[in-house]
Amino acid sequence: MINVEKETYTGLRWNPIKRTIDASNDWWESRLKVVPEAKKFRTSSIDPEFE
Repeated sequence: MINVEKETYTGLRWNPIKRTIDASNDWWESRLKVVPEAKKFRTSSIDPEFE
């Protein structure tokens, strides 16, 4: 028996060149209504530590 976790599509991608979160304008507009402070992540690069 195989236990498969349900995956959901978030619409997010990582842009390794810009080092930013890559998402559609619609996604950003809807998320920024909920979390306005996240605006900086739309254009600023970050240095994530991947495990």
